[in-house]
Amino acid sequence: MRRVFSPRNILLFLAVLVAVSYYGSYIFTDYLWFSNLGLEGVYVTTLVARTLVAVAAGLAAFLFMLVNLLVARRDGPPRAVEYILAGEVEIPITIPPTVVSRLTWLGPLVIAVLVGAAAREGWMTVLQFIHQTPFGLSDPFFKRDIGFYVFTLPFLRWLYHGAMFVLVATFAATAVYYLANRGLDFARGYPVGSRQAWRHLSVLGAAGFVLKAGGYILAQFNLLYSPRGVAVGASYTDIHAQLPVLRIMVVLALVVAGVVVAAGWMRRTSYVVAGVGFLLAASLVLGTAYPAFVQQFQVEPDEINKETPYILHNIAYTREAYGLNRIEEQEFPVTYNLVLADIQEEAATINNIRLWDWRPLRESYWQLQAIRPYYDFADVDLDRYVLDGRYRQVMIAAREMNLDNLTAEARTWMNLHLKYTHGYGVVMSPTTLATREGMPVFFLRDIPPVSSVPGLRVTRPEIYFGEMTNTYAIVNTEAGEFDYPLGDQNQYTNYAGPGGVQLSNPLIRLAFAIRLGSYQVFLADTITTESRAMIYRNIHEMVRKIAPFLRYDQDPYLVIGDDGHLFYIQDAYTVTSLYPYSERHPLGLNYIRNPVKISIDAYAGTVRYYLVDEAEPIARTIAGIFPSLFTPASAMPDDMRRHVRYPEDLFSIQADMYTTYHMRDPLVFYNREDLWVRPTQLYGDAERPQPGRGNAVQPHYMIIRLPGEEREELVQMLPFSPRERRNMIAWLAARSDGENYGDLIVYKFPKQELIYGPMQIEARIDQDTTISQHLTLWSQAGSNVIRGTLLVVPIKDSILYVEPLYLQAAGNRLPELKRVIVAYGDRIVMAETLGQGLQAIFGGGAVEGPDVTPGVPGERPTVGELARQANTLFAQAREAASRGDWAAYGQYLSELESILEQLQALAEREGR
Repeated sequence: MRRVFSPRNILLFLAVLVAVSYYGSYIFTDYLWFSNLGLEGVYVTTLVARTLVAVAAGLAAFLFMLVNLLVARRDGPPRAVEYILAGEVEIPITIPPTVVSRLTWLGPLVIAVLVGAAAREGWMTVLQFIHQTPFGLSDPFFKRDIGFYVFTLPFLRWLYHGAMFVLVATFAATAVYYLANRGLDFARGYPVGSRQAWRHLSVLGAAGFVLKAGGYILAQFNLLYSPRGVAVGASYTDIHAQLPVLRIMVVLALVVAGVVVAAGWMRRTSYVVAGVGFLLAASLVLGTAYPAFVQQFQVEPDEINKETPYILHNIAYTREAYGLNRIEEQEFPVTYNLVLADIQEEAATINNIRLWDWRPLRESYWQLQAIRPYYDFADVDLDRYVLDGRYRQVMIAAREMNLDNLTAEARTWMNLHLKYTHGYGVVMSPTTLATREGMPVFFLRDIPPVSSVPGLRVTRPEIYFGEMTNTYAIVNTEAGEFDYPLGDQNQYTNYAGPGGVQLSNPLIRLAFAIRLGSYQVFLADTITTESRAMIYRNIHEMVRKIAPFLRYDQDPYLVIGDDGHLFYIQDAYTVTSLYPYSERHPLGLNYIRNPVKISIDAYAGTVRYYLVDEAEPIARTIAGIFPSLFTPASAMPDDMRRHVRYPEDLFSIQADMYTTYHMRDPLVFYNREDLWVRPTQLYGDAERPQPGRGNAVQPHYMIIRLPGEEREELVQMLPFSPRERRNMIAWLAARSDGENYGDLIVYKFPKQELIYGPMQIEARIDQDTTISQHLTLWSQAGSNVIRGTLLVVPIKDSILYVEPLYLQAAGNRLPELKRVIVAYGDRIVMAETLGQGLQAIFGGGAVEGPDVTPGVPGERPTVGELARQANTLFAQAREAASRGDWAAYGQYLSELESILEQLQALAEREGR
């Protein structure tokens, strides 16, 4: 009994208890979190699959090695053995028999743990192999379905590498055991030993060469990813030299396996050495030298003719893998005959030209609408809404809680996790409007949210799940949660949604306390059985926790639902790098689709994965593994469906690949005669890279009417330039609305005409004496001139260029939209508003006086709109005065003065 309760055993028991409690708390709380989302089936499947794969692989490795060691033990028990290491000093090494005996069990156990831990990471490979879905397309040489390469080949590689590791480890352990029991002996300078030892080790060695033959078979399929030729995929040399060599190596490996077995039975070491040496020599000569000879002396002298069939395969499969074969090509015959009537006819496009770049607008939001230091805006998203009967492009941002901005004194446990639990409200502004002072015009603003547009409302402004919610929160406690500031006081609330895990009993509280490393979670009196623990509140982390096997777009965007609740839309992709003959993108993939759209409720935290492309093979395979994960697209709510847009990352990747793979003629492709690139862009005052985006033009969303279409729609577009040139050669459009969603169109410019690219327009702006003088003067006056993104706007058969200019005072983070540069044909003008710029070019002169809101022809505010804005501002000013916020009061009065001036100007125009 004393030995059972010895200090060592007690410490061991406590260590095991701590480890089980720690890891068990993660498993238990994760299960509760998944269960709260209705996705416990996903978690259980993942946990069971990981466990079963690890246990099965580890058990197989353990039994295989153990059986071989027990067979070796039949040749005699281990004995004390001494070996002398020769050198300047002879060092005897003794292997005690007890050590070797223990290693009989301990060795297989260690290998089993290593193999199980490594195999555990391949759980998804195993499940995808079991549930694989065919692609319906075969490779051109082996005639196997693409699904074989995406699902079966990774599984076979996984088996091969695991089996080879176990076999090598078993061979080494068995050899050591025979050395210990004198089944093998090197005392004479060469191996001698028992018949059993020779035969046993020869069988293990032969099994290794048989397995190597299997490796050569798998290597044949790897040729479809070969980079040897002009393009990725099996080339002439791979098919006519490397493939026959691999088939020969399969036979040679099997022959060497037979030689090794014969050598074991005959106890001839020389046979083994000769066989292995022959295989290595054959691999070097046949596997390396011969293909290199064929490439240099047969292919390179006539490369284009030899490689043409393989180039065609690469083009076809790459275009299929990235969905480029869906791109419709149209000619865009550029003319410069637009008149003012054309501009007015295209008012839907003109009225939605984005004058607010997201970077300066985010700064403006932070200065004008953060309200308190602990609020912040993670991003500014672009979307479209029907507002007051108009289809409008708007910028929208969530006002989130940034706990990093709390003072050190305020960063207590209660404040971080019980009090400051959520952000509040959103800010929305149109992309085209600015006040007289150059500030954004707000459709939604302030706390609580105030709308200046009829029908636009936010009924549930609390943001518990967002892009900056990086800490856990305990909600619905007796302490109450800070809701929003109200003058000198604060408004408090208690969470009433289903988000998080209810702390309904002490066991759940204890599990979360252990998991979160916080004893307060278990002991705090303010936490009740109705309280809820929220983890994984950052939506980026949340979706990756649920489905790590999907790839996610980097820019989820916020949407206001029809009933006023807030939710995010996140695009998810199925990708692989194993699509045969497909060129690999720099991001490491060579196939991508967007079959999944995800919604995340900002208040409730509910998550829905909508399967919008049920025919996509990888998504179908995942659905077979996790039946409860996906929701049919038919169940998608209408307010989400209206805001679905073609995703940015997918469009960007497709555009990258299309720069090369628009060429379908093998001779043109071989010579890279028509290679395109993204044009570079200028932001600020230099052609410099943007953080995380490089210096290439990024795709942007626009509401435009495409050539030949009847109405405007949301389109994502990107221009292209010829390689090492700065003019434009084409532009690519992706449609997002209604039945046209997902349609891709490339509009090609005439190659015999010069169509200015973005940097050429920037150079012309710099060369314009009037504009350059203003830019220099503003810079010398202490203002920072920010040149926004140059927009390329297709209008009928013409191209219009628009670039906003912002001024930012030194030491001030509040940019102001001060000028708009418009370029068309050979004319460039800078005006206070877009409307004045357009009329200066198309109407014979600039309009006197600024168009404040919105400043474009065809979209002047009505008396009713201005009156509503005036009433809203007056009410906001009174509310600000009542709470003593005199800075806000002055700002509201300034904006009210601007609205009244517009009313007066409008009345004078109508009076005339």
